[in-house]
Amino acid sequence: MLTDGVITDEHGLGIFRPGLLEEEFLSSRFGDEAEEDIFNGEYHSFDLESLNVEGTLFGARIFFKGGKLWMLNLRKVTRQVSWSDWSEAQELQVKQEHDRFLSENLGEGERSFKWGKIESVFDGKSGVSWIVLRYLK
Repeated sequence: MLTDGVITDEHGLGIFRPGLLEEEFLSSRFGDEAEEDIFNGEYHSFDLESLNVEGTLFGARIFFKGGKLWMLNLRKVTRQVSWSDWSEAQELQVKQEHDRFLSENLGEGERSFKWGKIESVFDGKSGVSWIVLRYLK
């Protein structure tokens, strides 16, 4: 469940959790499916095309710092296929869908927990909306 910082797969197995090590992720079936994104010193990130979270399909970007899960970004899978299809209005609609998803699964209000926090953001610089899970050390 999201309140404990654990993302489970469709079989109920915890695939992302506080304290997850990069080597554990890479040796999982999701590590096999992930594409390398950023490798800069102790910072590494990977992209997953498809991840089912609480019955909703998301794309995911997974960030590790010093070999430990640091941040997980989720973006609801949409029909947009290229930047030529992009508009800020559509992206803000995606953010509203993320807000609704979090409200349905976590309720309203502050979403800070002992393990970290969850928020819905629209990044105007990159033009993308995300659900962001930030894990504490």
